[in-house]
Amino acid sequence: MGGRAVSSFRGAIQKFVADISPWFIREKNRGAVVQAGALALDDTITMLDQGLRLGQPLDCESSALPIISADRGIRIYETEPEASKRTRLSRWWQLHRRRGTHRGEMENLAPFFLPARPLMRIVHQNGGGDIATWHTLNQDETYTVHQQSPSNWDWDGVPAAWARWWAIIYREPLIGWLEAATYDDPDVEFDDGTLWDGGPSETQIRDIVEALQEAQAGHSHLWGVIVSDDETSFDPTAAAVTDADGWTSLPTGNWWVAADAITGLPTRPPYASFIFEQGKAVVP
Repeated sequence: MGGRAVSSFRGAIQKFVADISPWFIREKNRGAVVQAGALALDDTITMLDQGLRLGQPLDCESSALPIISADRGIRIYETEPEASKRTRLSRWWQLHRRRGTHRGEMENLAPFFLPARPLMRIVHQNGGGDIATWHTLNQDETYTVHQQSPSNWDWDGVPAAWARWWAIIYREPLIGWLEAATYDDPDVEFDDGTLWDGGPSETQIRDIVEALQEAQAGHSHLWGVIVSDDETSFDPTAAAVTDADGWTSLPTGNWWVAADAITGLPTRPPYASFIFEQGKAVVP
């Protein structure tokens, strides 16, 4: 005596209604009307779910990330991994809050290297040249500040250019394209003259630099980005040591050039790759 139920199910509500409906509701025409209503509820729930996910960068479709980026005012970068995009968009409030601070600069870049996070440092010297301030973002995301006096960071002997700062990224643990970076080919130059060969592409270097610059304070200037192979290097409490080959472990007014103009000896340690730099400051 009973009619046929609709046999194709699209959602949980439609199936539930079909399963509990009495026989006289399952008749072909009546069943179609009832299940059409249930199907509309399924579609509404699906759209609601999609809408809710749109605001959840850790759980949304990849296509929604640019929309969230525009809504939250957090730029996503061309070479930035998807895991980093999702992490940064989910922490948009913290990133905005710390924009203009050295901690915020490092936190804006650190997710680029997920699933691992490298040790990162930012260093700058005060205008008198007597104190160097070191900011450290550890791999566990803890943050510390150390002031070293007398200063152990003199880039070019121009302490009056006090608004400059340098970022240091430690290559360990080996992270994606960063692990293969070398910068020793004198015939290949980045657009500002920085030597590079293999490892990060010009676009990847640009994204690293811009991720730092876009989080910096308006009055400050990123003067260089260094990638270090030695996890014990650039100790905030250390004094500069001169190697037999001529280079110093920390700058003593000599790092604005890669080699001494008179002796031809290197000024910088071989374990440090200078992927971006501005050279020497000129102060009137």
